[in-house]
Amino acid sequence: MLRSRLPLMVHLPVQAQCKQYRRQAPLLFADPRPNERVGKNPDVRGVGDVPEGQRLWIAVKSGQRYYMQGPAEVTPDGWLFSGITLGGDDPADVNLYYTVVAILADPTTDAKLEKLANSTHGDTPVELPPGTKIGPKVMLFRNIQ
Repeated sequence: MLRSRLPLMVHLPVQAQCKQYRRQAPLLFADPRPNERVGKNPDVRGVGDVPEGQRLWIAVKSGQRYYMQGPAEVTPDGWLFSGITLGGDDPADVNLYYTVVAILADPTTDAKLEKLANSTHGDTPVELPPGTKIGPKVMLFRNIQ
């Protein structure tokens, strides 16, 4: 009797194969581009996969504190947040760089971020609660009142 030297192949259903071998695409800001000149309330778009069980939040960073903007909307081709706030109406808030940050939160941290966002309305900088994961950042230049 001859023995085959070919390896034994196990066939999984297609869905299991895809889920098992599919890599998670990293989160990246796609628009606006780094250092792009924008107005006070630009939309931000990104690409990449939000990990299962996580929620993607957008914030504007100032020092070690964050102005919470809110959760991003996950779309078929990435994610979107409409109308982030870069500064106020004061002319001193124009012609400045602002750092926009993507933040990942598990369900417990998400509830804390939701509470912070609702209590500050994005107007007061906050410290992030433990459990938040800082994702990609993009620096934008606000040059329009």
